[in-house]
Amino acid sequence: MQSLKRKLQKNLTIKTQMYTIASIGFNIWVTLIAPLVIGYYVTLYFNAITISDPETGFDSFWNTHSIPVVILILVHIFVSLWLFLQTRMSHTADEFDSISEKLELSKIDNAKILKKMEFVDYSVITIDAITDLFKNNPQITKSEIYRNVLHVLSQFREGLFNFGGKALYNFVIYEYNSESNLLEIKERIHDDRLDTQGRSWEVGVGHVGISFANKRCMICHDASNSTELPMSKNDASNYSSFISSPIVKPLAQDQSQPLPYGVLVITSSEPNQFITDLHDDFLRNVRDIMSIVLTSMEEKQNEQ
Repeated sequence: MQSLKRKLQKNLTIKTQMYTIASIGFNIWVTLIAPLVIGYYVTLYFNAITISDPETGFDSFWNTHSIPVVILILVHIFVSLWLFLQTRMSHTADEFDSISEKLELSKIDNAKILKKMEFVDYSVITIDAITDLFKNNPQITKSEIYRNVLHVLSQFREGLFNFGGKALYNFVIYEYNSESNLLEIKERIHDDRLDTQGRSWEVGVGHVGISFANKRCMICHDASNSTELPMSKNDASNYSSFISSPIVKPLAQDQSQPLPYGVLVITSSEPNQFITDLHDDFLRNVRDIMSIVLTSMEEKQNEQ
């Protein structure tokens, strides 16, 4: 691309030099030579019709000077047309810059589209894997649910969340303990390079507690720049970006809003790991499936 641009720039420089020389010559023609030549032939014409009657004088003038007069008219028309077209001529290098910019933007848009298509494929595979897990294991326990869901998410972390080699991943499920009023870790899968602390969170405190209390997904793209969730320097480097999605229970029969089961949390040491319009919807589907299974388990236990 750069080589083509240099060639176009070189061609434009040569073209500009030729245009400058031609413009000087044509402007001299239009402003100096053409008026003199036209004046000369106009003088000859009037002399011809003055010496004899106009009709005879015109025939005599035309028979003698028709060829140079026609050439003069054609040359003048050509020069005038050329000058007019040059004023409307676009510069190839400028057009190339514009096209290059559009191509780059198009590449970015196409990359985003391809990324979304890849994400959709992985999300469908992940949802199917989680759904099949529950269908094929009707006696599955709560801890097994948590462990297997995190295992599937971690297994497809590159396709789903674009985790690279440098990013320290962390998948956690917090469950609400009504006795302690805390959100406690029940299952975790994380990068071996990550030093975890196993903290519990109070309801309404931290991104986990706030997500639980408000029953809505929370996404932080760069914790080091967050004013809402102040973090220590070490935490901000290990958990630079995160997404917290509450595992919300279905509505009770009286339509009251019960507390969520807990919170599904994914963190990364890299900023801007998560995309709001993709990952929020995807994790909502995951947590809804978990909620249905957990609620079904509770109902069966209550019946017993």
